[in-house]
Amino acid sequence: MPIDRSKWKENYETGTARSGEKLVENYIAKSGKVAAMASDSAQKNYEAAMKDSKVLQRRQAKLRKMSDEDLNESMRIKGSARYVEGTAASLDKAAANVEPFLSVIDSEVAKLKPRTRDAYQNVVNRVAPIAVALQKKKESMT
Repeated sequence: MPIDRSKWKENYETGTARSGEKLVENYIAKSGKVAAMASDSAQKNYEAAMKDSKVLQRRQAKLRKMSDEDLNESMRIKGSARYVEGTAASLDKAAANVEPFLSVIDSEVAKLKPRTRDAYQNVVNRVAPIAVALQKKKESMT
């Protein structure tokens, strides 16, 4: 007997609607997630997958089946609400992550040469030092 596609969709929809809390509870209950993800073996597996020609071909084939309208529709349906919800939930994390860079900017701005009428010199003397300091900070954090 063939699988009833409409019934499958109905079961999928009702099942996922009821499973959100269970997903969260099971996720939170499991310990050692970061250690597992950061392990040498996990890194090697990730690197191997990103070099696997079959994985890369499958990605490309799936992308070729999509259109800009597919992406636009998904964004229309989910984008705004999920963005707002996600960014609100991670506000403290975002603030903590950007703090080292804001400190670098504050420090560098205090040392900048005065603005002149020469646009090129302003970029060299006022933009470049900030960009270089931010790059150095980022590289020091890895």
